[in-house]
Amino acid sequence: MTSGEAYDSLPAYSLCQCRQQCFVDPRCRALSYHPGLGLCYRSSQPTPNINLTGAVYEYEVHSLVPGLDGLFYVMMDVGMMSRDHCVQMCSNMTGFHLPIAKTRDSRIYFSNSQVFIGLSKKNASEDPMWDDGTKLDRKTLELSNEEPVLNNVADCGYSARGSPLTVFGLYLGKIDDECNLSRCVCQAKFGPDNN
Repeated sequence: MTSGEAYDSLPAYSLCQCRQQCFVDPRCRALSYHPGLGLCYRSSQPTPNINLTGAVYEYEVHSLVPGLDGLFYVMMDVGMMSRDHCVQMCSNMTGFHLPIAKTRDSRIYFSNSQVFIGLSKKNASEDPMWDDGTKLDRKTLELSNEEPVLNNVADCGYSARGSPLTVFGLYLGKIDDECNLSRCVCQAKFGPDNN
C-alpha cells in the first residue's frame, strides 16, 4: 500500500514487528511491510496491492470456514466497491478469486447478498463464461427463463488484457449483469490436492 492509503507508517525491523503494531491498534485492518524501507504502513481497510518488490501485504480475516459446498468464502468488510477492485482484493490472498457459483449450494450462500461473481462475457453474441473457462450451465443451476438478468450493461469490468467485459453478479440470488458497486466476496478451494 502507499502512504496515501495508510493512516500512518511506523518504523519496523521485521514483518513480525509490523504485525504486532497492527494487532495492538483497533483501527488497523490491513498492513504493508516494506523491508527495504524498514516501514510498516497501517490502514483501516484493505487497499489494492501495488506489488512493490519485497513488500508483504496482509489484511484481517475473522474466520475461515467452509460453506455448504465445501469451498471457503471471505466477505470483505469494506462496504461496496467496483468489480475490478474486488478482483484485486481477492487476488491479494493466495488461492482466492471471485466466487464461481456453479452449484445451487453456492448460490444459496449468496441469496441475501449483492456480490460480484466470476462470470463474464466478451460480447453480446457469446455465452457467459466462468472465470475457470467453463460455460454457464443453466440446467445445473436451475435458472429461470429470466436469468441471467440482462440489462445490457457493458464495459463495467476489464479482462486481464484490458478489454471491456460484461460482468455479472448475484443480486438477491439471481445472476444479473448490473455493474453497480457490490459487496466483495472471495472464494477458494483448499484441500490435500491444492495445498
